[in-house]
Amino acid sequence: RLSSAGNYSNDRQILDKTDEWTRNQMATAVLVRELSSSKDIGDPKVLERITEGLNKALFSSHGKGETVSLFDQDDHDKVVNMFNEVESGMVPLHWGKLDKVTGGGLARGEVGLVLGGSGNGKSTTLVNITRQYAIKSGLNVLYVALEEKVARMVFKLFRTITNQGKQDLYTDTGLAKDDLISNQLDSLIALHKQGKIGNVDLSRYEPQEVSPATLEQILQQYMLRHGHYPDVVIVDYPDLMDNPYLRQGVNEFRAMGMLYESLRRIAGEYSVIMWVASQTNRMAGQQEVKNADSIEGSKQKLNTVEFCMTINQTSEEFKAGFIRFYIDKVRNPGSNDFDRVIGMKVNPKAVSFSDETAEEEEAHQQILAKSKDDKFGEYKKSGSDKQTRNKIAAANAAIASGVFNE
Repeated sequence: RLSSAGNYSNDRQILDKTDEWTRNQMATAVLVRELSSSKDIGDPKVLERITEGLNKALFSSHGKGETVSLFDQDDHDKVVNMFNEVESGMVPLHWGKLDKVTGGGLARGEVGLVLGGSGNGKSTTLVNITRQYAIKSGLNVLYVALEEKVARMVFKLFRTITNQGKQDLYTDTGLAKDDLISNQLDSLIALHKQGKIGNVDLSRYEPQEVSPATLEQILQQYMLRHGHYPDVVIVDYPDLMDNPYLRQGVNEFRAMGMLYESLRRIAGEYSVIMWVASQTNRMAGQQEVKNADSIEGSKQKLNTVEFCMTINQTSEEFKAGFIRFYIDKVRNPGSNDFDRVIGMKVNPKAVSFSDETAEEEEAHQQILAKSKDDKFGEYKKSGSDKQTRNKIAAANAAIASGVFNE
């Protein structure tokens, strides 16, 4: 009945029940066989067979755990290859400062988080990330929207990808320029067929319709349609998902953390780069530079992701076409010495982001300096950071000299 309704091969609850049933059957078979055929159940060989059989039953799960011995000759080549795997799996966003912070981008199986207030540009940021992966890196992106309507999301994606404004795509009377849009679509389709750009798929659902199991089914449907899984999955935004852990009587904050842990697992099992967005709470309004301290709900969300940045934009920056991101977390930084605040230029016509030129960066700094109550400088690297690094360097030198034998 289940197989006729769709592909459930990656439904977590079904897999768990299958594991439970398999362990029960295997353990029962081992015990029944030995108890019915062995005259001496205490015989060491009989006990060894029972132990071996129960071990097989215990580890008959669908998990994908992996063990490697760093200093074992049998794993020598495996360890060496992993060094190349670390670098080859990373995909840049082709935004200079962000790629520098992350040491070259996120890798497959990793999750990035964008934080921002309501209407502060979370979806716009995710749309820009979609463009960077699809157009700059040639990756296939699956965008799962849980809020805005399909037509509006298609317009946002198309406008940002083609770097056009509404006035370029509509007449003065508000009619879409069908011939222009059709020709541009044909050009994008041709570029995709030539392998020069990736594909962008949009899946839109109502809030509370998509659970982690449903997201896996969406990935399975993608596989059936395209013959491969996407390279990047963007969920906008998970707080609106159907959270199965809430129905299990789990604390609301822990349930949200568990939901994000499920998304992290999905990213790893399907080898995709995943980006998600979440809101900041009311406390963000009191922060001069907004950061993850004001994350809405469970801070366990932050624990599950490799990278997190918070959107900052004053009204003056908005008018001048600038935006800032405060870097809250980098699990694998390119270096330990990086600016926590990254500014970007915004093309107001297409609402597309780009790296600032030297002139634009200077203009951006002047806007921030003129802000009446701005405390932007507090989040720049201070002398205390330099002092801390000096202390660490001194401690390392002392350890290397043998002062601390332990």
